[in-house]
Amino acid sequence: MVKTVRYILLCVLAILIALTFHPMFVDLTIESDAGQGGVLYPYIIGCFLLLFVLCIFDVSFFKEIRVFSPYLIPLVLIVIMALLVFAVFNDSIMLIGDVRPIAISIVSLIIGYYANLSNSSMRFLVFLFSLVSFWVGIEQVFIRGGGLVIGEYFADSKNQLGPLLMTATIASLAMVRKKDYSDIVFILLSLGCVVITLTIRARAAVLAGAVSIIVYLLMKNKKRGAFYSIIITLLIIVSGFLLMPDVAKQYIYDSFFSGYSGGDVTSGRVERNEAVIDFLSDNLMTGRLGFPDAHLAIAHNYLLYLLYKYGVLFSIPLLILYFVIIVQSLKYSLGKIKYSYRLVGIVAMYIPYVVSLFEYTFPYGPGTATTFNFILFGISLRHIRTKTEYELKQ
Repeated sequence: MVKTVRYILLCVLAILIALTFHPMFVDLTIESDAGQGGVLYPYIIGCFLLLFVLCIFDVSFFKEIRVFSPYLIPLVLIVIMALLVFAVFNDSIMLIGDVRPIAISIVSLIIGYYANLSNSSMRFLVFLFSLVSFWVGIEQVFIRGGGLVIGEYFADSKNQLGPLLMTATIASLAMVRKKDYSDIVFILLSLGCVVITLTIRARAAVLAGAVSIIVYLLMKNKKRGAFYSIIITLLIIVSGFLLMPDVAKQYIYDSFFSGYSGGDVTSGRVERNEAVIDFLSDNLMTGRLGFPDAHLAIAHNYLLYLLYKYGVLFSIPLLILYFVIIVQSLKYSLGKIKYSYRLVGIVAMYIPYVVSLFEYTFPYGPGTATTFNFILFGISLRHIRTKTEYELKQ
């Protein structure tokens, strides 16, 4: 009974995460002045709390609490540091801007860890999330824009919708097993989400998706050896590009290089980042905290933005958590554990991290943009732990 309730809530949460970016709910959010999270936020939080309560009451939760210590310890340190920043500098920016999205991401990870899904349940969850994400993307393209045409910026929150669509792409691709006709559905969903991401010109998301696909191919083939894996991956990528019709190549080119704003193809990000680097050259330890009147343009890079806000000294716990997760992802990507589609969370985690190189709100947000990535990451951690315990008993 509890398992069924948990699964239903998880499916509802997956749907709500994607629906957040539907034009109808975006309009309702603007009209109602709902603020951050939008009109669906109360329902999302409700699902979150119910799922988290079910995790806490799981008989193994406190026995396995150490599994989450690499994330919970930095979170506690971040809260302490946020209180210290507030006490010393009378600045609540860390409490408001950092603690909540990080806490939600870690709770998402825990929810995924305790999902305990069967093969069919896992595939249906991914199908549901990918289908709704694709539909939301289609609605954005045809309601906000003129269809599948590369033009002016039109999509609501395209830099958040893009990573969501690429997560659906990777998750669907990972569900392909070469066993039944459902694979065709997952392949079509993957291709559809890629096309929509290109259409809305979420360029950072496309790059993140490309990196994730490369990691996915390497993980799929690593049992044959690293050299073989690299060669096969390169052959697939090069062959795919050479066989691609000219119209598809032009579509990709236009997605990256047409209709951008700012002085260059990076939409002014390079100049803003350089200004922040110049500022940090003299204020590396405390960043803007020591100069409350400093108001530079926002650096579009998570680490730079972090250092600008807090400096090295007050960013330490945030940096620890950031690197713990990506190091774990690299470790499991390159490790000897046999590939399974349940490792999709490891691959999906590359998406928010690559995007964080270009967008300061990632990898923990904004809003629900990366929530499903952390749920999948939790599912993967459970699989890795189970496989490791099984191998140790052999």
